[in-house]
Order: sequence, then structure tokens, then C-alpha cells
Amino acid sequence: MDPVILRAFFSLFLILGTFGNVFLFDAILSNYTNDLKKKKEAIRKAYQIAYVVWIPIFVFGEYFLYIFGVTKESFAIAGSIFLALISFEIISRDLPSYAKVDGGEKIESVIASPMAIPLITGPGVITTTIIFRSMVENALILFLFSSLAYFLSFLFVYFSIGIIDKINRKYFIILNRIFGLILLSISVEILINSIKSIF
Repeated sequence: MDPVILRAFFSLFLILGTFGNVFLFDAILSNYTNDLKKKKEAIRKAYQIAYVVWIPIFVFGEYFLYIFGVTKESFAIAGSIFLALISFEIISRDLPSYAKVDGGEKIESVIASPMAIPLITGPGVITTTIIFRSMVENALILFLFSSLAYFLSFLFVYFSIGIIDKINRKYFIILNRIFGLILLSISVEILINSIKSIF
């Protein structure tokens, strides 16, 4: 197994906000309903929308680099710095600064935004996808592993939402912080390898 594909899988799984979104989605949806089934249905719809939006990013994202004349190495360096900044936010914040949670009249008003975008498929996911898409030759395997990351992230959030009241949310926050550090390490490794490839 290509280690780059495994890094892509873990990076995407983490930056999808898997652990942080459990208590974040619960907080958002609790403003509209206390019905667990409705909350889970909203989460399912949000992940479906987020995944559908992500697919064309995976397929066509790398071509934008060629259109704008940006080399893979340059984008990887810039992207790794961006991922490092997001890692710092994961470590220090419960809610990303780029995510605005606005109320609405119905629960449907928050499914597409901010739940699907940007809390699931956000700037970090887009950057991560394009970085690893430019690094891996076997696009099909990368697509399958990336899709698996989406699916496992969905399963974790979907089933955790029902037990969040029974488990102190600080444990989810601690997990989020720990994996934020792992994501930071991955971003540093991408940066170092990209600089090495230039020289």
C-alpha cells in the first residue's frame, strides 16, 4: 500500500471534522429539534451534500493548477502551510473561524450550510484533496480511500450523536486536539517533502 494514500486517508478523515463535528452538529441541531431521528436524518443529508460537492473537486481540482500555471510543488507547499494553520485551529478552537452558524426557521436551513459546507467539505478538505490528488498517480485507489474517509466520518458522527449526552463532550474535544496534532505533523511532512522535491 502506498504510504501517501494512507496519509491522504487519515488527513481527510481528520480534516472532515469527524470528532469536532459530533458536538458541533448536536449544538446546531438542538436549536431546531430534540428528536434524535431528525438529527440523524439531517446529518445524513449533510454528508450526502458534502460528498457530492467533493467529487468534482477531486476530479477537476488538479486541472486548476495547470490552468493557472501553478506547479504541484508550489501548491503543496502553500497547501501544507494552510493545513498547518487549520491544525492550529483544531488544537485551539471548538469551532473553525471560517464557519458561521446562523439560525433559520427550519432545520433544512442549516443542512447545506454550515453543516455540509464548510463544516464537512470546507477549505481544508479542498486543499487536502488537491494536494494528494497531485501526489498520487493511481487516482482510482485514492478516490476509493478518500470516499472511505467520508463514509467512516459519517458513521462516527451519525452514531455518536445519540450518545453525546451520556459521554462528556470534553472527550470528543480531547480527541479532536490529539488528531489536530497528527494533522499538523502530516502537513509538516508534506512541506518538507515538497521542498526536497524542488531542490
